[in-house]
Amino acid sequence: MKFKNYFFSVALAAALCGCAGEQKPANPLFSDFTAPFGIAPFEQITVDHFREGMLKGLEEQKAEIEAIINSTEEPTFENTIKVLDQGGELLRKVRGTFGPLASGSATDETRALQKEMSPIFSAHSDDIYMNQALFAKVKAVYDNKEKFNLTPEENTVLQNIYDRFVDSGALLNDEQKAELRKLNTELSMLQLQFGQNLTHETNKTFVTVETVEELDGLPQANIDAAAKMAEANGQPGKYMFNMQRPSCNPVLQYCHNRELREKVYNAYYNRGNAGNEYDNKEISRQIVTLRLKKANLMGYKNYAEMALKDRMAKTPEAVYNLLDQVWEPAVKKAKEELADIRAEIKKEGKNFEPAGWDYAYYLDKAKKAKFAVDDAEISKYLERYLDAMGSQDEIRKESVIKYRKILPDSKVAKIFVAEEKFRRQNIRMLQVGPGARPQN
Repeated sequence: MKFKNYFFSVALAAALCGCAGEQKPANPLFSDFTAPFGIAPFEQITVDHFREGMLKGLEEQKAEIEAIINSTEEPTFENTIKVLDQGGELLRKVRGTFGPLASGSATDETRALQKEMSPIFSAHSDDIYMNQALFAKVKAVYDNKEKFNLTPEENTVLQNIYDRFVDSGALLNDEQKAELRKLNTELSMLQLQFGQNLTHETNKTFVTVETVEELDGLPQANIDAAAKMAEANGQPGKYMFNMQRPSCNPVLQYCHNRELREKVYNAYYNRGNAGNEYDNKEISRQIVTLRLKKANLMGYKNYAEMALKDRMAKTPEAVYNLLDQVWEPAVKKAKEELADIRAEIKKEGKNFEPAGWDYAYYLDKAKKAKFAVDDAEISKYLERYLDAMGSQDEIRKESVIKYRKILPDSKVAKIFVAEEKFRRQNIRMLQVGPGARPQN
């Protein structure tokens, strides 16, 4: 089966645009990344570069697949399975570079590119894994694996690739494959929209406070961060909290203002449930419905059976067995914590049943009373890569951690390398975009 040239018109339009006007600078994605640890030069890469890289990566992988199909050699691990496993190098590189940027520092342009490319990627994947001629070669290797003297690692790769074809519909008939393609495309768009909606609601849902007196109990660092956020959003002199964990969690844990805690709590747990353009209820319903259809088409009773097939649990029954084991001790611990919370409320001379927005606040008080533990004090001695609001400019200097800027002038990303002296000199990297990172 020949690959559908589903992105021909997009690629042609991009090529025609490139012919006009002055010559465009070279695409950094087509060159080796020379920064320490192979970090991408984000400040040089544009959305158009990503689009061009994705389209070229798709074409290159398509050519690799066609070469396998058209080969007259006997299918072997080397000429079939290894090529499939290690192929698509450029596409992996481009998508691996784009993914963290799109989720951590999403813009209208990156979101638009995600929507543009999602159905193309879905079709490309289906064209690979539903290709009967390609699967025949994979199956030939799989059925004759004993004669290839494969290592345990190679056997695992072969099994995984074979299972991937089967799980992607290689054994379905043509009518079923067409239905699966349709479901995959619809699901890819719905799941993308769900994620984009949640990210927007996390980053752009704010609780605004007028005066600093309303923030009594909140650590000064968090107050300062809230003031900066308000100023950045055109509310100087006020204090704003969005639904990222570093912003909203300290309010729930430290702020004496119960009304404010309630507002923040409800705002966080109602992300995607506000009845606005970012509401995810109908999208969730559609995803559940389509996932069930897909599972049934693939021969499973429900989506959980299909999703767990290659997970550690393997079956829904195993999941429930584990949950049943956890349930009793978890309930016992929850009751102990609830008793501690009620005791703290009583100490304050108050009489109300604790709600969700009271849990972190009063549990923190109970922990301090019982164990003299203060998270705010402990955190001073922990490794901190960023301050509470994800600032890339003010990095705490720790006795164990030394930070070095790799790209100090980058407008798109700054890279910090943490060198740990007491963990076998392991090198750890943190890559940060200009916007705050979503915490879901």
